[in-house]
Amino acid sequence: MPARGWVLVFLVATTAWIAACGDGEGEPTETTMAAESSEEPNCGEFCAQAGGFGAGEAPDVQPVEVPPQELEVDAEGNVAVAATCNLDDDCLGAIILTGLEAEYGRADLEIPAGETEDVLVAVTEESLSELESRGSDPSVAATIPLVDESQPVSFNTEPLTLVAPK
Repeated sequence: MPARGWVLVFLVATTAWIAACGDGEGEPTETTMAAESSEEPNCGEFCAQAGGFGAGEAPDVQPVEVPPQELEVDAEGNVAVAATCNLDDDCLGAIILTGLEAEYGRADLEIPAGETEDVLVAVTEESLSELESRGSDPSVAATIPLVDESQPVSFNTEPLTLVAPK
Protein backbone atom coordinates (compact mmCIF):
# COMPACT_ATOMS: atom_id res chain seq x y z
CA MET A 1 0.00 0.00 0.00
CA PRO A 2 1.44 3.45 -0.85
CA ALA A 3 2.51 5.71 2.02
CA ARG A 4 -0.50 7.92 1.35
CA GLY A 5 -2.75 4.90 1.92
CA TRP A 6 -1.23 4.36 5.36
CA VAL A 7 -1.93 7.95 6.26
CA LEU A 8 -5.56 7.32 5.35
CA VAL A 9 -5.59 4.12 7.42
CA PHE A 10 -4.45 6.06 10.47
CA LEU A 11 -6.91 8.88 9.88
CA VAL A 12 -9.79 6.45 9.49
CA ALA A 13 -8.72 4.14 12.30
CA THR A 14 -8.30 6.87 14.91
CA THR A 15 -10.15 10.11 15.57
CA ALA A 16 -9.14 12.36 18.47
CA TRP A 17 -6.41 12.24 21.08
CA ILE A 18 -7.63 12.36 24.65
CA ALA A 19 -4.64 13.35 26.71
CA ALA A 20 -5.40 12.67 30.33
CA CYS A 21 -3.14 10.57 32.47
CA GLY A 22 -0.78 10.12 35.37
CA ASP A 23 -0.27 12.65 38.08
CA GLY A 24 -1.04 15.73 35.96
CA GLU A 25 2.66 16.37 35.45
CA GLY A 26 3.04 13.94 32.55
CA GLU A 27 4.55 11.24 34.78
CA PRO A 28 2.91 7.81 35.06
CA THR A 29 1.64 6.65 38.41
CA GLU A 30 1.19 3.10 39.69
CA THR A 31 -2.45 3.18 38.60
CA THR A 32 -1.69 4.29 35.04
CA MET A 33 1.03 1.83 34.06
CA ALA A 34 1.24 -1.96 34.16
CA ALA A 35 3.42 -3.67 36.72
CA GLU A 36 6.97 -4.08 35.41
CA SER A 37 6.99 -7.85 35.68
CA SER A 38 3.46 -8.51 34.45
CA GLU A 39 3.07 -11.56 32.21
CA GLU A 40 -0.50 -10.57 31.35
CA PRO A 41 -1.37 -7.67 29.06
CA ASN A 42 -2.66 -4.70 31.00
CA CYS A 43 -4.31 -1.48 29.92
CA GLY A 44 -4.19 1.18 32.63
CA GLU A 45 -5.69 4.67 32.65
CA PHE A 46 -3.33 6.23 30.10
CA CYS A 47 -3.73 3.24 27.75
CA ALA A 48 -7.54 3.27 28.04
CA GLN A 49 -7.74 6.98 27.25
CA ALA A 50 -5.15 7.14 24.46
CA GLY A 51 -6.43 7.45 20.93
CA GLY A 52 -6.86 9.25 17.68
CA PHE A 53 -3.73 10.71 16.32
CA GLY A 54 -4.30 11.17 12.65
CA ALA A 55 -1.01 10.67 10.94
CA GLY A 56 1.64 12.70 9.34
CA GLU A 57 5.07 12.02 8.09
CA ALA A 58 6.98 9.54 10.20
CA PRO A 59 10.08 11.08 11.80
CA ASP A 60 13.41 9.69 10.63
CA VAL A 61 13.74 7.88 13.96
CA GLN A 62 10.53 7.20 15.83
CA PRO A 63 10.60 7.01 19.63
CA VAL A 64 9.30 3.43 19.40
CA GLU A 65 9.94 1.33 16.31
CA VAL A 66 7.67 -1.57 15.33
CA PRO A 67 9.13 -3.53 12.40
CA PRO A 68 6.94 -5.49 9.96
CA GLN A 69 6.01 -8.79 11.59
CA GLU A 70 3.41 -11.54 11.67
CA LEU A 71 1.51 -11.58 14.95
CA GLU A 72 -0.18 -14.87 15.81
CA VAL A 73 -2.89 -14.75 18.46
CA ASP A 74 -2.08 -17.30 21.19
CA ALA A 75 -4.53 -19.60 23.00
CA GLU A 76 -5.20 -16.90 25.63
CA GLY A 77 -6.11 -14.32 22.97
CA ASN A 78 -2.86 -12.33 23.20
CA VAL A 79 -0.27 -11.23 20.66
CA ALA A 80 3.36 -10.34 21.33
CA VAL A 81 4.46 -7.25 19.39
CA ALA A 82 8.21 -6.72 19.09
CA ALA A 83 9.02 -3.04 19.65
CA THR A 84 12.24 -1.07 20.20
CA CYS A 85 12.63 2.03 22.38
CA ASN A 86 14.91 4.44 20.49
CA LEU A 87 15.08 7.02 23.28
CA ASP A 88 17.75 7.73 25.90
CA ASP A 89 15.00 7.37 28.53
CA ASP A 90 12.57 4.47 28.99
CA CYS A 91 9.54 4.46 26.69
CA LEU A 92 6.32 4.56 28.75
CA GLY A 93 2.94 4.72 27.07
CA ALA A 94 0.43 2.55 25.25
CA ILE A 95 0.24 0.45 22.09
CA ILE A 96 -2.98 0.33 20.09
CA LEU A 97 -3.52 -2.25 17.33
CA THR A 98 -6.11 -1.36 14.70
CA GLY A 99 -7.30 -2.69 11.37
CA LEU A 100 -9.44 -0.94 8.78
CA GLU A 101 -12.66 -1.95 10.53
CA ALA A 102 -11.73 -2.71 14.13
CA GLU A 103 -9.53 -1.94 17.07
CA TYR A 104 -7.96 -5.28 17.92
CA GLY A 105 -6.60 -4.33 21.31
CA ARG A 106 -4.44 -2.03 23.39
CA ALA A 107 -1.98 -2.41 26.22
CA ASP A 108 0.41 -0.51 28.42
CA LEU A 109 3.90 -0.20 26.99
CA GLU A 110 7.07 -0.01 29.06
CA ILE A 111 10.37 -0.63 27.27
CA PRO A 112 13.79 0.25 28.71
CA ALA A 113 15.82 2.82 26.75
CA GLY A 114 17.60 1.28 23.78
CA GLU A 115 15.99 -2.14 24.28
CA THR A 116 13.70 -4.33 22.16
CA GLU A 117 10.92 -6.19 23.95
CA ASP A 118 7.76 -8.10 23.14
CA VAL A 119 4.71 -6.15 24.32
CA LEU A 120 1.68 -8.34 25.06
CA VAL A 121 -1.63 -7.05 23.72
CA ALA A 122 -4.95 -8.76 24.51
CA VAL A 123 -7.16 -9.04 21.43
CA THR A 124 -10.79 -8.18 22.20
CA GLU A 125 -13.31 -11.03 21.98
CA GLU A 126 -15.36 -9.22 19.35
CA SER A 127 -12.41 -8.55 17.05
CA LEU A 128 -11.04 -12.07 17.66
CA SER A 129 -14.30 -13.57 16.37
CA GLU A 130 -14.08 -11.41 13.24
CA LEU A 131 -10.41 -12.31 12.78
CA GLU A 132 -11.15 -16.04 13.12
CA SER A 133 -13.76 -15.79 10.35
CA ARG A 134 -11.19 -14.19 8.01
CA GLY A 135 -8.12 -16.12 9.19
CA SER A 136 -5.83 -13.09 9.16
CA ASP A 137 -5.63 -9.34 8.66
CA PRO A 138 -2.60 -8.18 6.66
CA SER A 139 -3.17 -4.47 7.25
CA VAL A 140 -2.81 -3.94 11.00
CA ALA A 141 -1.48 -0.64 12.30
CA ALA A 142 0.31 -0.11 15.63
CA THR A 143 -0.01 3.36 17.14
CA ILE A 144 2.17 4.20 20.16
CA PRO A 145 1.57 7.38 22.17
CA LEU A 146 4.01 7.99 25.01
CA VAL A 147 3.28 9.53 28.39
CA ASP A 148 5.96 12.13 27.55
CA GLU A 149 3.85 14.39 25.33
CA SER A 150 6.96 16.08 23.94
CA GLN A 151 7.63 12.90 21.94
CA PRO A 152 5.79 12.32 18.66
CA VAL A 153 3.34 9.44 18.39
CA SER A 154 5.04 6.41 16.84
CA PHE A 155 3.40 4.18 14.24
CA ASN A 156 4.52 1.34 12.03
CA THR A 157 5.37 2.42 8.49
CA GLU A 158 4.82 -1.08 7.05
CA PRO A 159 1.72 -3.15 7.86
CA LEU A 160 1.64 -5.87 10.48
CA THR A 161 -0.19 -9.14 9.82
CA LEU A 162 -2.47 -10.46 12.55
CA VAL A 163 -3.18 -14.20 12.35
CA ALA A 164 -6.05 -16.00 14.12
CA PRO A 165 -5.13 -18.74 16.61
CA LYS A 166 -4.71 -22.21 15.15
